[in-house]
Amino acid sequence: MKNKWLLAFVAFVFAPVLLACQTEDPEDLVTQTYTAQLTVEFGDRTNQKQVTVEPGDSVMDVLEDAYEIEEDAGLITVIDGVSQDPSTNTYWMYDFNGELAPKGAQEQLVQENDEIRFYLETFE
Repeated sequence: MKNKWLLAFVAFVFAPVLLACQTEDPEDLVTQTYTAQLTVEFGDRTNQKQVTVEPGDSVMDVLEDAYEIEEDAGLITVIDGVSQDPSTNTYWMYDFNGELAPKGAQEQLVQENDEIRFYLETFE
C-alpha cells in the first residue's frame, strides 16, 4: 500500500515537470507570412515584385529585402543605384495603397495585400 501511495505521489509531482519539457508543436513554430506588392519606378522603367512579408515588417524592411538601398536618417536616398537629386528637388517618395504614405518607411507596417509604390518626385 505504501508503494502505491509513493508511486501516486511521485507521478503527481513529476507529471507537470515532464509536460513542461515537452517540445512545441512544429506548426506553432512556423512564422506566419503573407504577400504584398512592391513597385519601384526608376523613371524610364518600372519594376514590380510580389514580396513576402512577416508580421511587424515595415516598408523599409520590405524595400531593403528586395533592393539595394541607401538611406539617411530614415529617408531613402538611393534604390538600386538610382539616386535622388536634391539639386533639382527630386526625391524618392512612396505611395501606400494608392495614397501618399501617411508615415515614414520605417514606421509604416505592411499587411497582407498592401501595395507599395516608390517613385522619384520633383518639387517646384
